[in-house]
Amino acid sequence: VQYIYDALQQLKDRLEAERLWPLVETIRAYSNLTRRHPEHIKSGWRAAANMCSLYDKIKERDAATAPEGGLSAQCLLNTIAKAYVLAAALPGGNLAQHVQNLCGLDDLEEETKAVKRMLDEVAATADPEKLREIMKNEDFAEWVRTRSHTSDVGRAIEDLRAWFTYVLARYKLNHALDEKKLEEVTEEFEKVAKMRKRLKHWGDCLIARSLALRACVLAARSWKELLERAGSFRELWEEAKKHLKPTARYLAAAALPLGEYLVYLAASGNKETAEEFLKKWQWLLAYDREVSVVTRLMLKLLGVGEGAKLEEVVDVFKPRLSRKRRPALLMLTGRLQRDEALEKCAKLREDEGVKVSSKVRKECVDSVAVAAGDQKAVERLKLEIEREVPEAHPLLEVADGKTLVEVLTPILPAAQLAFTLLAAVEGRVDAVRLHGLWGSARSKRPLARRLFRAVYENCDNLNSEGCKMDLLKLYYLHY
Repeated sequence: VQYIYDALQQLKDRLEAERLWPLVETIRAYSNLTRRHPEHIKSGWRAAANMCSLYDKIKERDAATAPEGGLSAQCLLNTIAKAYVLAAALPGGNLAQHVQNLCGLDDLEEETKAVKRMLDEVAATADPEKLREIMKNEDFAEWVRTRSHTSDVGRAIEDLRAWFTYVLARYKLNHALDEKKLEEVTEEFEKVAKMRKRLKHWGDCLIARSLALRACVLAARSWKELLERAGSFRELWEEAKKHLKPTARYLAAAALPLGEYLVYLAASGNKETAEEFLKKWQWLLAYDREVSVVTRLMLKLLGVGEGAKLEEVVDVFKPRLSRKRRPALLMLTGRLQRDEALEKCAKLREDEGVKVSSKVRKECVDSVAVAAGDQKAVERLKLEIEREVPEAHPLLEVADGKTLVEVLTPILPAAQLAFTLLAAVEGRVDAVRLHGLWGSARSKRPLARRLFRAVYENCDNLNSEGCKMDLLKLYYLHY
């Protein structure tokens, strides 16, 4: 990931506006990095500025050369570039805000509707003769060749349309706060699955069907209803097995319904079956290390398997952990001694032109002191958390240094969930609730925020149906 990002930094200034397809594909690469690997982007503002400067070149060219009305190569390339830019802005958060501001995206929902409308119209009504005429534009033809080895323009557009519909469905899922919205999201993912099936993209079809089922499960209002809905994961797993093929991409996709079905089996009381399945298929689960760790923790909480230890959680989620807290966490795993952890803090200096302040290095040193059991440092960190979340005071009174470091170190909700489940497996009720409260306060996504809040409110008893249901919903939201 870092290599690709560094290559983009070197490439961006060498691209000329005369050829649009390399600009479009470079924007696509930036968009994918900012969405999928934000933890590797040391300066969100710089990454957004670079992507948006390329997008500006495309807009300028489109305004200068596109014909009045009708479909054109320039218009399509501009729409494609905008789709990638919007995909980077939709997740929310600081980096997405930079994208929205620097790329001149006023109303995200209206801009998104316009792009989807254009792609739908092209897919549904475009005259094949007109598309062939557009393919005479060498720039657009080159873009099609990057997306389809047979230069099939219809297939390239349909592939893009399926991807963009998926991105919008993910956005809607993250903002769905009631059953009706979740049902609408379920339908959107089912549409994506049908599109992917027509394209014979079995791995992407599997992911879309998984998300459709997960959205349906998240709409459940009781433990019984949740289990009834989650029972459909068996059918999805059978479908995944039917198309099982030895490619890394498909096997990683198949790990999702496997984990979802395993967790359903354990939650519904079929623990012996879940144990047998886990032993037989653990090799497949391991194709996605995050899915493997979180699934095994969820299974352990439900009485199946051995779970995962702190060392493995830290190793797998390392890119999703705060750099200034990471040395303290590594010290808790036993991988670093205190002097080694402090040395790591001292090396948090200017990196790739992004300045690391003395304040950040001090926070790193303080976190190491907290992990080492320094009570003054522990109290300072408690006050820092309480200033941001006053409601945490009763939980902070009983929190130890380990809990504080584990709660503060994750920078993304998926990592927060992993540490929440680890605390639950270890029976640390107050730590689970503190994770829930902090995750709710820090999450930028409304649905994740609500579910983390539910964990805080309902997990004073880890064995209660309410607590298990909230943790299960958090699991299904992320995996």
